[in-house]
Amino acid sequence: INPHFLYNSLDLISCTAIVHNVPEITRLVNALARFYKLSLSKGKEVISLGDELMHARLYIQIQNMRFDDRIHVVWNIDEELLDCQIIKIVLQPIIENAIIHGIFEKKGKTGTLSVTVCRCGECIRIVVSDDGIGMSPSSVRENFADTGPGGISQTTGGYGIRNINDRLHLAYGASCGLSCESTPGVGTTVTLLIPVIRPAPEDDGAAGGTK
Repeated sequence: INPHFLYNSLDLISCTAIVHNVPEITRLVNALARFYKLSLSKGKEVISLGDELMHARLYIQIQNMRFDDRIHVVWNIDEELLDCQIIKIVLQPIIENAIIHGIFEKKGKTGTLSVTVCRCGECIRIVVSDDGIGMSPSSVRENFADTGPGGISQTTGGYGIRNINDRLHLAYGASCGLSCESTPGVGTTVTLLIPVIRPAPEDDGAAGGTK
């Protein structure tokens, strides 16, 4: 689908909602439009960490509008890292798994996510924790096991967890990627490790291209 067709259609829905005084629809459509703009990112594979986090925030906002604010989120972000570069669409699928397969599997279908971004030496550590149903050791191995040098995971969802791990390894090397700790009935913590890569001068006109 042509992106302009998508955006123009969403804009039409938003204008119609304003005319009929339905602000909830306007908020949802605006969030959805921003979500897809960040997903496409003008065809770029690498975006800023700030945009990647915004993509994740919009996903949670949309889910909370659908499901009556059942997801509480605690953000702990080192803002000095927001201009760092990251391959896109790695954080949102992790959060989606935490919500759909963790929190929404609980009896009350309500829970808390914690997202922490901090610097660890020459790396950025992103930690996503949830208080969902957790995973068994076999499920952790199935989803987070390393495929080995040169290996590519066979996944059906396109952006499955092992697919994300493969993409991180290909982009940054074997020392980067995902790890997971989970306790059934308690929750899951997924850690994402990437190198600190600042934008080149031509990307923003100011920042240096140093790590």
